[in-house]
Amino acid sequence: MRDNSAVLRKAVLAALASLIVAALQAKAQYSYMTLEYPLPGNTQSFQGIDGTNIVGYYEDTDLHVHGFLYNGTSYTPLDDPSADGFSADLGTWATGISGGNITGYYSGNDLTATGFLYSGGAWTDLVEPQAGFGASQGTYPQGIAGSVVVGYYTDIGRNYHGFSYSGGGWTTLDHPLAASGPYGGTYAYGVSGSNIVGYYGDANGAKHGFIYSGGAWSTLDDPLGAGGTFAYGISGASIVGEYIDSQDLSHGFLYNGSAWTTVDGPAPGLYYPTGPYATAVSGSNILGNCAGAAPPDDGVFYYSHGFLYNGSAYQTLDEPLALFPAITSVTGVDSTNVLGFFQLGDYISSGFGGAPPTHGFLYNGRTWAALDAPNVAEYLGGNVPAGTFPQALWGSNIVGYYFQTNGVDTNLQASDFFDPYVFGACGFLFNGGNWTNLIAPSAGPGQSLVAGFAQGVQGTYAESISGAGIVGYYIDTNFLAHGFLYNAGNWTTLDDPFGAGGTFIYGIWCTNIVGAYIGSNGVEHGFLYSAGSWTTLDDPLAGSGPGQGTVARGICGTNIAGFYLDTNGVRHGFLYNGATWTTLDEPLAEQGGTYVLGISGAIIYGQFAYVAETGALRQPGFLAAPPPCLSICMSGGGLEISWPYTPLPWTLQVNPDLNTTNWASIAGVVEDGTVSSVTITPPAGSLFFRLSQQP
Repeated sequence: MRDNSAVLRKAVLAALASLIVAALQAKAQYSYMTLEYPLPGNTQSFQGIDGTNIVGYYEDTDLHVHGFLYNGTSYTPLDDPSADGFSADLGTWATGISGGNITGYYSGNDLTATGFLYSGGAWTDLVEPQAGFGASQGTYPQGIAGSVVVGYYTDIGRNYHGFSYSGGGWTTLDHPLAASGPYGGTYAYGVSGSNIVGYYGDANGAKHGFIYSGGAWSTLDDPLGAGGTFAYGISGASIVGEYIDSQDLSHGFLYNGSAWTTVDGPAPGLYYPTGPYATAVSGSNILGNCAGAAPPDDGVFYYSHGFLYNGSAYQTLDEPLALFPAITSVTGVDSTNVLGFFQLGDYISSGFGGAPPTHGFLYNGRTWAALDAPNVAEYLGGNVPAGTFPQALWGSNIVGYYFQTNGVDTNLQASDFFDPYVFGACGFLFNGGNWTNLIAPSAGPGQSLVAGFAQGVQGTYAESISGAGIVGYYIDTNFLAHGFLYNAGNWTTLDDPFGAGGTFIYGIWCTNIVGAYIGSNGVEHGFLYSAGSWTTLDDPLAGSGPGQGTVARGICGTNIAGFYLDTNGVRHGFLYNGATWTTLDEPLAEQGGTYVLGISGAIIYGQFAYVAETGALRQPGFLAAPPPCLSICMSGGGLEISWPYTPLPWTLQVNPDLNTTNWASIAGVVEDGTVSSVTITPPAGSLFFRLSQQP
């Protein structure tokens, strides 16, 4: 038998040499990982079906619209080359499919909708001769059967007309009872043989479905459709669409020429336009869209999903790239978990505008779990606070705060704001599935919507936890912030002696506490409180004007992390080791800068901001850490490479020659929540290993 010991020794020595290189690199820089809570997009629509092929469109994280083709297994993008691929809410909408022909429309930078026919890899524009040009005008194909395309167009007077197109010829379709103007018009959506279906708006603004065949019009009104009927698709004798009932709830329907059947999708009973509706039919399969409550279910915000119904079972359809741009903030990290909160970006709401509610999450580097306090206040739009904000974890304990309804304001006048409730912040301790409220005795009870929230929200904000207790701050009835330490039922107020404008405690390690205070001139200063003494912490690059300064957010050993605002009002992260200040800027950060919100061991975490291509401000979370140390040993004739499990998913790579860039990823890594490892059979030559966040 061959003796591999010399080979193993050589491989081990080579690996150790590579570890030295990795260690030197780790000291030089942090590796940053962007973190965004994954959400299905609110703009995602499945529009056409032919056999097993489905077309539709979705809105990506930068709000660009893309068409897609789904064959039951994989999604293929469909982007008209003339579409505007950079501006928000513009792009390509795929709406119908028949064999190898796909139709839809796109918007260019002049905002005009232009129809298209895609066949055999070629894109052909479809422009109804009477269609107008400009915003909300143009040609909108919706369905196709063979070479016949149907849809609608808007003329220069903003009137809506149906059309049928075949072989270069255009036929206008105007229902005789259709009214002109934005609430009237005729909309053709589906075609099968000589039959065309759609809907029209009458002089009263009511919507009615129709079938048009051989020059004759027949109205289609679902008996339950007190709020209107919309026919969207047809295949043979089967017609599908949507009706609105007397409660303004949206439902899908199937009509076979004599009987109406409700098709409600996986999430029935939601208000128009968020409820289910059927868009197309092929054989016994009905395609449609419905809205499901955003995870977790907050009862207000709903995100669209496609569905396929075969007469007995529903299959949910989600385009994998239709992720929604949530605001994600990382607030706590331990050896295996990441804690934070996210805020839904754009949404379909049941009637209120403004920023939507916030939800907590727990992420182990591979999977996400939602975390919501049970008594969160209802969301009322605008700048009304709502949601759950986890802030720190220690062992099995999680602390944070949420906003709740604390009572009714009896002093409201009839002319006051629309809701009489008093809102306040409530701290919490979460452990083993149990939620415990934390309410500082001197905290204010909350305020009404009339008072507004410019000065903050009264209540208790739990920010961090250690063996010494829970720390945070509370806002009293005078809207002044005070730090606190809570331990075994006892509340201790901690106010920095220079904090005329308030004291905010954010972090604790053992008995050392960090945070920020606002001086009499409105400037923020970080502080360290230890053994009864207060030490001011001012980053030398921080500005010294009102609204500027230094905020210490977390502490681990002798290292303190946080952020400062420079003289231009831009935020930068920092790491302070007791002697040296190091600026930490997430490489992608632009406007708004970098918020370092804490430190755990070698991992620094927080949130940053940048401007997307659409001009929208994006705010994802981040984790930053040097690569963990690799260990290598002989194991059963093989070579075992391992490293501590971390919330950052690292990829193990190998290279036989450090003079090249031929790094290859190694598959088969096993993770047990403590250690990540893989065992390989070493070759005769040398091998070098590294950890990378690039697969």
